[in-house]
Amino acid sequence: MQSTVYFKEIVSVKKALEKEKINFLFLKGLPLHLYLEGKHPGRVYADCDLLVEEKQLAIVKKMFRRLDYKPQDSSLSEFQKKLRGKEPEISFNKTTFGFTVSFDIHIKPVFLMVQISKLNELYPNKLLDSLTKRFLNNKRYVEIDREIFPILQRSDLLVYLILHLYHHNLKGAFRFDFIENLIQKEPVNYKEVEDLIKDYKLQNFVYPGFLLLAKYYKVKFSKSFLQSIEPSHKILDFIYKNLLKISIFDDELRIEAGIERFKNLFFLSPRGFLEKIPIFFNAEVLYAVFWVFILRFRSASSQMLKR
Repeated sequence: MQSTVYFKEIVSVKKALEKEKINFLFLKGLPLHLYLEGKHPGRVYADCDLLVEEKQLAIVKKMFRRLDYKPQDSSLSEFQKKLRGKEPEISFNKTTFGFTVSFDIHIKPVFLMVQISKLNELYPNKLLDSLTKRFLNNKRYVEIDREIFPILQRSDLLVYLILHLYHHNLKGAFRFDFIENLIQKEPVNYKEVEDLIKDYKLQNFVYPGFLLLAKYYKVKFSKSFLQSIEPSHKILDFIYKNLLKISIFDDELRIEAGIERFKNLFFLSPRGFLEKIPIFFNAEVLYAVFWVFILRFRSASSQMLKR
């Protein structure tokens, strides 16, 4: 029932975007599940991710408000909101037939940290802008329940979903299930995948995802492909010691997940060590550290009072 209501809303939003002549595509969510699986999911889909051109974002915001969607504020506080500057992701939701319908609007295929927007020191913004342009220019169209949807082309979709795995600290078996289904349904041109990963310096972020897919799902990747995207020995050491020992079935609290995400991003960044140091003087990062300290202090105090 939830996915039926959700899909109806997704179709309405898609048609509104087409009417406004927005350059957009569906990054992930229910439409991709229905396309790959051909049936309703066995779980509730929490949101649907759209990628749109930044110059058209203002039109998209107005459109969602006309459709009775309300913007959701994910900032830690009003002060942190001012520090963030441009938001890499904006969320809208509304309740219909008792279900909450949510859309996450991206102006970039974010895989870093949504809460801290100014992370150019860790991944070049120039590359992220180029990747956004590539995704939108290379999109393809698929038919789902007699409706046409723009989605990522095959190689781009596989790489993006692996990046999305990384964004979630390689946790969530359902995310791995989805990627395995994609590989089984659609033939993969691994030379295209290799070129994309190398061109955008994504080796450090995607390599552990490919290894975990091979470990848990017995997905076979050629030795030559894995060698072609293999990170440096130093990065490999970090991956084997910290990432390949995790259980993909575990879940994390939001604070711990954010700390883990930042740690992984710092060590896996393609930047040199000295280039990464300035991030610790970034006002957003300093504020986030302060915020985490306060939350942990409150949690510890609450536990002491209960005792």
